[in-house]
Amino acid sequence: MKVILSKKGVDSSNCSSPIKISDKTEEMPFIPIPQIDEADLEICNKLGLEKINDIFDFNKLKVEEDEKKFTVSFPVNKICQPINPAYHIDPQLKNYFNDVEDKDFRATFGPNKTKVKYLNVEPNDIFLFFGYYDGDEQTAKHTIFGYMQVGEIITLERKNKIITINLTPEKKNSSKEQTKEKTQESIEEKYPFLKNQPHWVRFWDGKTNSETIYIASKNIDFGKGITNLKGFGMFKYNEQLCLSRKDNDETKALCNWGIKGFTKDISIKMKKGNRSFVENKEYGYITIPKRYQEIVLKDSTGEQTVINWAKGLILGNANNWKKSEDLG
Repeated sequence: MKVILSKKGVDSSNCSSPIKISDKTEEMPFIPIPQIDEADLEICNKLGLEKINDIFDFNKLKVEEDEKKFTVSFPVNKICQPINPAYHIDPQLKNYFNDVEDKDFRATFGPNKTKVKYLNVEPNDIFLFFGYYDGDEQTAKHTIFGYMQVGEIITLERKNKIITINLTPEKKNSSKEQTKEKTQESIEEKYPFLKNQPHWVRFWDGKTNSETIYIASKNIDFGKGITNLKGFGMFKYNEQLCLSRKDNDETKALCNWGIKGFTKDISIKMKKGNRSFVENKEYGYITIPKRYQEIVLKDSTGEQTVINWAKGLILGNANNWKKSEDLG
């Protein structure tokens, strides 16, 4: 089991300011990036402009010091513009479309196909999604807003007009699931929420020839048995969820992360071509490169440091569980 820190949503390259957390009693808002893909436009048109404005209410997000409205920059001369907005709504940690009952909904996430091999995701791996937020000090911080444990993995491939669908099931159901015939219809019947997943729509519209989609587990398992906590969810703001910390000069540094002690017994992996993290042993920080999306954390010893860290964050901040002895 490993943990993947994944940066999602708008950042300084496409929004006017960090997402201001004005109400800490509500879940942190996820503002998806403006997108130029026709599949995203199709999905957003299905939601409708009124629904989009309701879910992603930019008018409520302001920079307090000058009351300037939070704005998102759209790609110039592309198909999606503010008058007809399209956003890449991925990951989908909430039942935005309400096509299925909440009890039947499972979160999904479709990574960029160039990162599938690098991430090497397996069932039970945990994603911690973080974004560009301002929670306490009117300062941008990388902050974790949600989580998802991978249950099943769907891979789609089109080659010479032949479509191959592979489903890597949750480990406890492996022998049962692999014997079933897999078609678009059969999978959508089992997972109707996939009809609104941009990577699923993109493939069946013929826009791409390969896609991978992760489906969340129903309930999370930290290695000691399934709990009564959902396998996905979003968090309310808490300083504990902030990755960014002040550096030794007391200046604010977005990419200075205070995950003290991780570099001793945790393998930190970034996509080839990115700069490596820089460890500041004296002050207990690691500094990560600005341009990246995923960082893979895995225990290099048997201490379970990274899993216990993720477990503490999730159990301490999840809003959808009741304490139980089986959380061990």
